[in-house]
Amino acid sequence: MRPDTCRAPGRQVRPSLGFTLVELLVVIGIIAVLISILLPALNRAREQAKTVQCLSNMRQLGAAVQEYATQTNGILIPAEWRNPPTSATGGSGTDAWPVIMVALKLVPFPSSYTEADATRTVFFCPSAIVDLANPGASQDPAYRSDQHGAYLAKWGSAVLQPGVTVYTGYAMNCTTSNSKGNADVPGRRIPLDNDPPNDYNMRKMSQLKDSADLVLLFDGVNLNPLSSPNRINARHNNLRNTNLLFVDGHAATVPTDSLFHDPATTYNLTDDVKSTFASLSSLQKNFPWPHWRTDQ
Repeated sequence: MRPDTCRAPGRQVRPSLGFTLVELLVVIGIIAVLISILLPALNRAREQAKTVQCLSNMRQLGAAVQEYATQTNGILIPAEWRNPPTSATGGSGTDAWPVIMVALKLVPFPSSYTEADATRTVFFCPSAIVDLANPGASQDPAYRSDQHGAYLAKWGSAVLQPGVTVYTGYAMNCTTSNSKGNADVPGRRIPLDNDPPNDYNMRKMSQLKDSADLVLLFDGVNLNPLSSPNRINARHNNLRNTNLLFVDGHAATVPTDSLFHDPATTYNLTDDVKSTFASLSSLQKNFPWPHWRTDQ
């Protein structure tokens, strides 16, 4: 008998430490099942974290609005400040609310700001689309989940801090028109379109009743949401929710399809929300909350 085939009485053969092919496939299958179970939960957690960060940013912007009012005897920060004509032939530049906040140092902002800093300020919504070559104001969204409503809007300064550029994923509930129907929208361009150049009809915070229900900023782009409602962007929870900042400084997440639209038509988030202006009667009857007008 060969020596290597002999073993001492009672000595056990050491089992193999390797996996069989079947065992390996079973382990791989278990891992795949666990990933399929955990991945949606991880995605939900990641999306929730973005929503929470967006709400935090909005609250900081709300604090900046309150600080502006403190420094200006209670005046609401303008949606845009239209500067006097810059030449004998007319023409003027505007400084929008993000630029005003930066110029007056109401929010933290890099001293040597470049486009690379666009995602590192309180104006950046983590669920926005970073495509600085296509600013949000360059093309109106066709519907509320349209990605054009999620692009960062680009605002430059004409007078307050020339050379500064601010990218933001938020927009103001405001009007640029001096028509009577728009008089009760909280934010406004100063002066309004077709008003005399020196007609600085500024609104005070004390004029804005029900401040805990009145929308000031929202996930979206550009200005005039009541006449261009697709500028309100469905951005959170798989493009179903919109974050709002209210005049009193608190922020909330709301279902986008609960925000104003034509109540006579079937609507979903991929439909064009057609509206010439959200009338007071329609808002009061069909969309009592949140408020978009001061008289709502």
